[in-house]
Order: sequence, then C-alpha cells, then structure tokens
Amino acid sequence: MLKSFTTKQLIFIALMAGLLLAINFTLGIGIITVTGIPGSSAFVTGITNAIALGLTVLIIRKIGSGGLLYLIYGLIALPTPMAGGPPGFIWKVIILALAGITFDLFIHPLKYKTWGWVIGGFFASIVGLFGLLLVYYLLQLPEFDKLAPVIIIMFVVWFVFGLIGFRIANIIYKRIKDKRLIKQISSQNV
Repeated sequence: MLKSFTTKQLIFIALMAGLLLAINFTLGIGIITVTGIPGSSAFVTGITNAIALGLTVLIIRKIGSGGLLYLIYGLIALPTPMAGGPPGFIWKVIILALAGITFDLFIHPLKYKTWGWVIGGFFASIVGLFGLLLVYYLLQLPEFDKLAPVIIIMFVVWFVFGLIGFRIANIIYKRIKDKRLIKQISSQNV
C-alpha cells in the first residue's frame, strides 16, 4: 500500500495527522474547561476529524489515504486521553485505522460524489463508535457503562457533524485545488 504513495503524499498525510491532533487537543482542553464535562469536546472534534479526513482523501485521491491518516493520528494520540481511549490504549489506533479504511472503501469507488461522503461517513462512524463500544465491553472497561446508554445519540450527532465537516472540507478543497503546492502533492508522478 505504501508503495503507491509518493514521499510528498506521505509527508502531507503525516502533517495532516499532526495538525488534527494539535487542533483537537486545543479545542478539547478549551471545551472541557468551559463545560467541565470530560469528553464533551468529542462532538466538536467530529467536525475537525471530518475536515482533515475529507481534505486528505480529496488531495491524495488514493485508496488507503484515510486509513493511513487515522493510523498516524491514532499513533501520535496514543500517549493522550484523546481519540477514543485512555493514554496507551492501543485499541484506539486499530479502531481509528479501520474507520479510515472503511471510509476509503466507499469514497474512492463512488468517485467522491455526495453519496460517497454520506455512505462512507455513515459506515466509518459505525466502525469507529461501535468498535470502541465493543472493545470496551470485551475488556470490561468502565467506559462501556458510560458510552452504552448514549451511543445512538452520539452516533447521530457525530454523523451529522461529520457531514458538516465533509462539506467544509469540500469548500476548502475547491478553493485550494488549483494551487501549485496542492497540485504537487496530488500528482501521481514523483
């Protein structure tokens, strides 16, 4: 899979993952400080995750770019309480990568059309959210008891916020797609 990506594309994906972590971390601290509710930032970061995922797949346009973005994001978020679990919770890396790959499997074959965003976002949300719930249950973690009663509400809100994020990503992409740097990153040639 990595052979199909250029060095510029791999660097871009890594930079997007780092930027996503920095933005989510900053927003997360601010929102939790204001509300006093742990995890309350997850709704807003649903938008930022969708923007980063959307821009990455639109600019790179190769299957696996979403999965690679979330794999890197999960790895650099591993020592933090972000991205779906406590520090050191390796399962969040696997679940994030699977969610990104799931999105790739829909958006690329559907040629980045509206239905691709909706269907890909829907199934990636299912893999991510219900994957965490399943792992919490199997490992008998206390997070299961907190997440299970609100999973449907969280899914609906994340899905809607994700669609908003994808729309924002499309708007940004349309503004930057003709820039020289974006064309260099997008190029299939080395």
